[in-house]
This record gives sequence, structure tokens and C-alpha cells, in this order.
Amino acid sequence: MPILMKNYVSATELSHGAVERTLSDLSIDHPIVVTRNNQPAAVMIAPEEYD
Repeated sequence: MPILMKNYVSATELSHGAVERTLSDLSIDHPIVVTRNNQPAAVMIAPEEYD
């Protein structure tokens, strides 16, 4: 059974150019949690997971 690790990225990192790296890190079963003020604010998922 695979161990699922949550990937976190801050909103500040995204605004400073980490969007491309973050999008390339997205995959099925590995969502990315976007934080604001060290609190979860949003979750990015692969398009296949959205459907």
C-alpha cells in the first residue's frame, strides 16, 4: 500500500513563480494543499480527479 504524502505550497510561493513546478508535481492521488497564513486555503488536484 503506498504512503500518501501531502504536498504543501504557500500562496506566496505560487505568486513568486512556483506555479510551473507545482503543476508538474500534480498527479493522481497526490493533491497539493495551498496554504495562506500557514493554514490550508485550497487544494489543487489533477484534472482526472475532478471528474
